[in-house]
Amino acid sequence: MLKASWLLVGVLAVSLVWHGGAAAQSDALERIDAIYLLSEKDNTAALEQMRQLGDSLGSKAPYAVRRAYLAKRIELELDSAQTDAARASIATLLHLAQAQKDDAGIALATVLDAYILVSAAKLEAALLKLGEALPLAQRAADPEVLWQHYRVQGLAQLALGQFAQALESFLQCQRYADQQTHNAPQSRLRALGELSKVYAAMKNPQKSLAVIDEALVLAKQLDSNKMQATLYLNQGNEFAILGRSKDSIRAYERALKVSRDSVGAFRGHTAQQHRRQQSA
Repeated sequence: MLKASWLLVGVLAVSLVWHGGAAAQSDALERIDAIYLLSEKDNTAALEQMRQLGDSLGSKAPYAVRRAYLAKRIELELDSAQTDAARASIATLLHLAQAQKDDAGIALATVLDAYILVSAAKLEAALLKLGEALPLAQRAADPEVLWQHYRVQGLAQLALGQFAQALESFLQCQRYADQQTHNAPQSRLRALGELSKVYAAMKNPQKSLAVIDEALVLAKQLDSNKMQATLYLNQGNEFAILGRSKDSIRAYERALKVSRDSVGAFRGHTAQQHRRQQSA
């Protein structure tokens, strides 16, 4: 797992000369991926570093870098429940994509906007927006965009009680996760997490538990605190339905431990940030 301190040094040291071409672009994309990976362990620290990286990139960064940066920044903002910040980032992404006539970027911005509607329980509006985005996403044939599309569509369908449709959407989401060249394990983890919820909603605890087991293996490999806590909680719920009380209690205890560890890491990061501000 990449350490936060190492990443911060890398971000602060960024001074990319874009006429350097492919090497500079590759370096920037690698930094974006590294910070995104850090978010599995510490979303707060990752978002801070992502914003610092954005400041260093500047307006002359290639479009591919700016799109990748904004896409990941928006995800971190949404995971942090910073909806207004996410809306502003989505608007920036949409503007850039429209200027480049980039179907994938336009579709991605539209899908992420639909995610905010799902979070606000505006489900029909979200599905309409997703319907607008799908032809663009299909034309671009970008696995990351299609993964995000079917993930958000599945969330809306699940909330509407359309379980069969949600199941198909999350299976599609999983397929596109596996086709990605960047962040495929993290995308697959998200897809598995949502898939387990559909099986739970369909009153199939055995299937839900099987998917949770698979997701937990991946979450531990990625050192993903934010997913492990949710997965253990859902595992406890499914064990309880099956009358496996000891297993249920054990899963809840694991969820609590991961949550406590995450809070401790957040407090440590906050204290470190405060000390840096005082010494500045």
